[in-house]
Amino acid sequence: MTPNEFQKIRDDLGMTNAEIARLLRVSGPRTVQKWLTGERTIYAPVALLLKILHECPTARDIARK
Repeated sequence: MTPNEFQKIRDDLGMTNAEIARLLRVSGPRTVQKWLTGERTIYAPVALLLKILHECPTARDIARK
């Protein structure tokens, strides 16, 4: 997943970096920012989970609990 693809999904979900970080259960919004700038690689499991959360509202509801 490219930073642009990540950004588009985040924007489609209408979420902030902090919200995405909580949803993906990563250390914080700075990690998300590094993914968005290309400073850090977006690993395949993170990309897959983000795609699932983007395409499946039920998965989003489960992840938010």
